[in-house]
Amino acid sequence: MSTPLLVTEITHCRRELLENFKPGEPADEAELKRLAEVLRLIADMATRIDREIALHRELMDETHARKVAAALGALHEQPETMQ
Repeated sequence: MSTPLLVTEITHCRRELLENFKPGEPADEAELKRLAEVLRLIADMATRIDREIALHRELMDETHARKVAAALGALHEQPETMQ
């Protein structure tokens, strides 16, 4: 199984932060801006994934509701028997 793109990007960004920025050392402003943009893109990706998941759940809930309604309708249409 392959690693999801979002996890790969987060791992890569974390590795770059650890390699390029040390406590107490001055940071390169251009590098900081580049990594800030990478983090913004990762956050954007995560937001889009969350929206897709929410849409999928909504569609699955509607599908489940239709199946339940159909099953209840089928039960309602069956003739009642006396026991």
